[in-house]
Amino acid sequence: MPITLESLPVELVTAILEELDLASLVVVSYLSRRLHTIASDRSLNPWRAPILRNLHSGAYEDSLKHLSVRTTVPRQNWIEILSMAQPRFLLFEATLPNMKEADWRECFKRRFLPGWEKWKRDLSWHEAFLKCVDVDTFEC
Repeated sequence: MPITLESLPVELVTAILEELDLASLVVVSYLSRRLHTIASDRSLNPWRAPILRNLHSGAYEDSLKHLSVRTTVPRQNWIEILSMAQPRFLLFEATLPNMKEADWRECFKRRFLPGWEKWKRDLSWHEAFLKCVDVDTFEC
């Protein structure tokens, strides 16, 4: 009996998917129902490794720009992206996700010093996050 990708254990498939670049992972996540399920699983999360490689390299793949529109990408990845990505990328290139206020608050707390919370005032956490990322207009 031949060994196929579909017959491999889930953990091994996840490890293989983690080695792909984001563009390839987007394509592979739609090749079969099983791959889609694995790519969408919050606990397996094969997206984390390629996302972190992008964020640490500073040279972001084009696929990272519009990753928020992919339903296969677990939302928890966006907390890391928003906490670590370059401000220019967040403000001018990325399609930002729709997230709950609690998630925006978590992003704010991870990215900025506790004293910066005073700048939130009457803004939503989403608005406060974007205001603080925009270093050109932010005055502290």
